Amino acid sequence: MTKPNLSKLQRITAFFLSAKKLTLFISLSITVLGAYAQQQKPSYTLLWKISGKGLSRPSYIFGTMHVKDKRVFNFSDSVMLAIQSCPSFALEVHPDTLIKQMFATLRSDDSNSLRKLLSKAEYDELSKRFEKKNGYPLGDINPIQAESMMRPVKDKPDDKKTFVDAYLYGVARGLNKNIYGLENTTDQLKSFSDSSEIKSRLQEMLESDEEEDLEETEQMITIYSTGVLKQIYDYLGDEKLADSILIGRNKVMAKSVVMHMATQPIFSAVGVAHLPGENGLIELLKNEGYTVTPVTANFTNVAAKFNTDYTKLKWVTYTDQQQGYSIDFPFDPVKTPISDNVEAVIYSDMANDMFFGTYATLTGASSRAGAADAAMKRIISNLKSKDGKILSNKIVYVNGLKTTELVVKRNKRSTMRYRLLMANNYLYCIYAGNDLPGISQPYANRFFNSFKSFEPAVIANKNWINYKNDTAAFSVALPMKPIIVKQQIPSPKDPEAKFDLHMYVATDSVKLINYLVRYNDYPEGMYLGDKKAGLEAIAKEIKRKGVKIVKVTTIFKDGYEGREITFEIQGYTCKAQLFLRGNRSYMLLKQNLQGGNINDGVDFFKTFKFEPYQASTLSPFVINDNYRAGVFEKSKISADSSKTYTSYLHTTKTVFSTNPATGGVFGFEHANISKYYRAQNIDSLFKLMQNDIVSYTDTLLKNDTIYVNGMRGREYITQNKTTQSKARSRVLIDNGNVFYLVSHTADEDLFSDGANMFYNSLVKTSPTPSIDLSASKAQLITTDLLSKDTTTFNYALGALSYYQFDKTELPYLYSALNKSYGNDTAENAAKPKLIRAIAKVKDESSVNKLVGVFNAPGTDTKTKVAILNVIANIDKGKGLETYFNLVSNIGDIKTDNAYMMFSSMYDSLEYTAANYSRIVPLLKYPHYRSPILSVTISMLSQNKYTALIKSHFKELTAYANDDLENYLINDTTQNKWGYPIYNYLQLMTKIKNEPLTETFTNRLIKRDTYPGFKSEAVLTRFANHLPTSQLIINKLLDSLALRYDVLEALNKSGQLAKAPQKYRTPVAFAEASLYKYLTDQDEGNVEHASLLGTLTEKGNTYYVFKFDTEYDTEKQQRIAICGPYKPGTTKLDFSGYHAYSDWEEKKANWQLQAKKMIPELKKQNAELLKNSTIN
Repeated sequence: MTKPNLSKLQRITAFFLSAKKLTLFISLSITVLGAYAQQQKPSYTLLWKISGKGLSRPSYIFGTMHVKDKRVFNFSDSVMLAIQSCPSFALEVHPDTLIKQMFATLRSDDSNSLRKLLSKAEYDELSKRFEKKNGYPLGDINPIQAESMMRPVKDKPDDKKTFVDAYLYGVARGLNKNIYGLENTTDQLKSFSDSSEIKSRLQEMLESDEEEDLEETEQMITIYSTGVLKQIYDYLGDEKLADSILIGRNKVMAKSVVMHMATQPIFSAVGVAHLPGENGLIELLKNEGYTVTPVTANFTNVAAKFNTDYTKLKWVTYTDQQQGYSIDFPFDPVKTPISDNVEAVIYSDMANDMFFGTYATLTGASSRAGAADAAMKRIISNLKSKDGKILSNKIVYVNGLKTTELVVKRNKRSTMRYRLLMANNYLYCIYAGNDLPGISQPYANRFFNSFKSFEPAVIANKNWINYKNDTAAFSVALPMKPIIVKQQIPSPKDPEAKFDLHMYVATDSVKLINYLVRYNDYPEGMYLGDKKAGLEAIAKEIKRKGVKIVKVTTIFKDGYEGREITFEIQGYTCKAQLFLRGNRSYMLLKQNLQGGNINDGVDFFKTFKFEPYQASTLSPFVINDNYRAGVFEKSKISADSSKTYTSYLHTTKTVFSTNPATGGVFGFEHANISKYYRAQNIDSLFKLMQNDIVSYTDTLLKNDTIYVNGMRGREYITQNKTTQSKARSRVLIDNGNVFYLVSHTADEDLFSDGANMFYNSLVKTSPTPSIDLSASKAQLITTDLLSKDTTTFNYALGALSYYQFDKTELPYLYSALNKSYGNDTAENAAKPKLIRAIAKVKDESSVNKLVGVFNAPGTDTKTKVAILNVIANIDKGKGLETYFNLVSNIGDIKTDNAYMMFSSMYDSLEYTAANYSRIVPLLKYPHYRSPILSVTISMLSQNKYTALIKSHFKELTAYANDDLENYLINDTTQNKWGYPIYNYLQLMTKIKNEPLTETFTNRLIKRDTYPGFKSEAVLTRFANHLPTSQLIINKLLDSLALRYDVLEALNKSGQLAKAPQKYRTPVAFAEASLYKYLTDQDEGNVEHASLLGTLTEKGNTYYVFKFDTEYDTEKQQRIAICGPYKPGTTKLDFSGYHAYSDWEEKKANWQLQAKKMIPELKKQNAELLKNSTIN
């Protein structure tokens, strides 16, 4: 149910009755009356008479303010008498015309979004304020609506129910006046709804203080209530009244007043800020030759006699012959779509702060027993949202029709009254709001009681139309001209990105069959990489609660793969077809409202076909002063404000654009080549970039040298090995500029005229300086490292990550290493990077240079650690010997990167073993223990070092108890003592039967709260055949995350019998194996897993499970299979997990689904057996 937001319409009207900016100054220029009650106010000058220049009767102009405050409703006698004397009445814009234009604008303008207009911080702040003010979340409502609902308003108990301008409009209607607007509604609404203007106003609102705004409003009401225009003028001041937009509007309204007066007298109510000043309406009319004078203000309560009885006004009867109903509205209503195939008829009555609406939807329910009641219950359930409360629910009879009447409290600002009835195969919904007293008044009753139903006019669907959509490039046969509905939904992966859904709905009213075609492109910058996954995602949209899937098949249309889904929802039979054409998705839907055969009626699926794409056009895109290109109209341009110092390319601009004719996404990127980059020639640069463009998941189909407007480049056609989708890329290099163009679209669009225009659009508009790619940049880099300019320094530092130095350039690096830099103490210090650059050259002479730096007085810790990390790799002979000489004498270096100091030991375990006795003494330094013990565990993976390690066991574990005590005292798994504990346990598992193992593991089991180390301690005891409480063993086995590891450890130590039989059954073991397999797939922790059943193949049993992981946000159930298991066997096979999943969702026929996975499981098992045999 969609209802108009009355406050939005009023506040937008307020804008049109004022100047441009929605500030408190503008509030004074908006239509509302005000005065304090008294007998006479000689200085009251809000009402002015216009006479002279041949006018036979006077006209009037009245200054207003837009508030509901009771103080401004004490009208002078002359105001009402002036309205009565004039046959015409005007506001700044005609309110009913405004409402129509407003709905049209909001319906057609889906380009604006709060999340697009505002930054994340701004949106979050607005959202917080909105929910506090209105009582429900902001979401992504229209920005104009959000703005109107956030304007500072302080409600008072004695406030009037509507604004003065709306009240006066009601009075004029009650007097049967001709109603006009002085300004063009479309022009004003267009200006007001401009996205940049909305953004500016919202930002101003966020920066303002609401309490201050309310205080200023109170001050203005007080001033306005005096009725003295001079005081209002003094308050506003010349500067505000000199606003060019305000003056422009004054001139338009003055011209309109003159035009209307030439025909008949007119009473014009305009914002008071439009009256005073040399450019105000009073002076403008005087300049036209008219006499403009203030009207004497008497206050004898004449205004009270002008109360309007809205029930007695002439109402408009709205009739819909095809849907079979009529109903009366106070004025001409507006039709607006509210769902795929439903249009609501709405009238927003500003004079009474009410809105009225009705809609009819073809259901077919009334033709089937019991369906009407079920449909009504569903509707009532939908009306009661989480923010709603049903205040009453009763049956009434209106014009002989049984009707369900409900009153629903939507939120603290809105109450709705509904009447629902079923007749003629239609559901009729009549509704009204806003407040509880208003919806129960005779005025509202007149609306509700005017509803009449009659037999709908039958429109035969003999002549189906061929509907063709050039933009979406399709055609289809439909029973009638479709209703067009647009809807915007956020992307599940990026809420700020929106999908624009375009729906076309037509109904065969004779056979009661609905037909729908929907298409959408992906948001700018997004493309569909995997078509099959995309089809499944769209199909998932249908597979929601209440849907019974009957059949899913793979189909093809004009060469494009799709899915056909037959399903039932709420008793209706439906069929859908889904297709993907490039970056555009299509869905066709047929729904039988009679509940009969879905194949009844015309087979419109066969009539659907893809049409050739329309011709495309490009918009100019200025890259910089030297280059321009072309992009498609729907584009998203971003200038790269962030600096990536470690890349040889510095991106300046990126633009993604969507070809509206094809839905294909086209990307364009410009980058400058770093002045520090060196390449042998331009071809080597092309080769480097090719490696980035063509990933390991792609097959390179084409690689051509091209020239575009004199610029050399390469074109690549790639195809994804998995999805088979193709991409076209171009790289163009011109001096120091690199341009990358890429598209992801349908194959037929890759080389279309539009695509070729895009790829050939780059033009050089002025010369650029040439660069020498092959020249040495070593001196430049090392010189700029000394720069005091932070940006220059960071770019030079980043160049050390990609620049390839050679031996001739080493002197620059040696010299640079002896300098001091501003970030020597920073995490990203310069000297470690220089050292790594030196090491990459692999020159033997660098070893002595680095030793000299290492031993030099004052060398900092970061530099020493960096040297130890690389020196062994410079020269495997001399480098390794030097490394061990340095590290064994290093002493206690305070560093958080101790691992880097010992990483070279992993590369030569044999050399490490030879020098092991020199390394072990370093264990006295606590922060060295983890890396040294980690190297030791790596050595134990080779049996030849076991005896050596065993001989040093006491030295290796000399500090084990101290480390354990420190760990237990700290009582956290994230402290520096955590890793040594794990390494000690690993060591004790390999070097068995040492006395320390008993006490160490026992203390850990008793005192540790972290299950990870406690379980490792138990496994260590298993390996050493130490006694373990059966209660502890059972507790570990109860954990699905630990069960496999516990069983495996017991099996290795020959103690599997200690595991209770219930954990050793094939199904329990299969479940444990599955958990380990799924966890190792790095797809998130398994949240739930349960057995579906078994399959039998060639005498072997396979167990089938359903599961979901922590990453399955929709909690979709996936399927997995384990096996094979021989019936009757008790032996557990730990050679592999023997589990497999294709990560597909569980289907209704899971048996067939699992059976198809058996060959993949067998293949995986064979690979595991082969690897275990090799090892």
